[in-house]
Amino acid sequence: MKRVPLKRTTVLISRKPLPRFSAKRSREQRTYSALRQAFLENNPTCAWPDCSELATTVQHSAGRVGERYLDVLTWRPSCWHHNAWAEDHPLEARAAGFSVARLAVR
Repeated sequence: MKRVPLKRTTVLISRKPLPRFSAKRSREQRTYSALRQAFLENNPTCAWPDCSELATTVQHSAGRVGERYLDVLTWRPSCWHHNAWAEDHPLEARAAGFSVARLAVR
């Protein structure tokens, strides 16, 4: 049996690429950026005990899914080092009170 390359029977349609974020998430991101900037201005130092570093990130102690993304009550100002540590060591961060279980918060 002789092999013959397949021929395309349909014309390729150039499509617009998918957006990186949905319209809803884009609106939330604009709101988040403004809230985050104001939060870090009002809370300039890391919330970790015995740390006096400048807070450069927001630790979302209850997660960032859904309504928690914009919930300022669950935010903690943190330096980059402690934010990375809390993400790498979730059990220890939870025991230290720097994070809470995602399922415990309603």
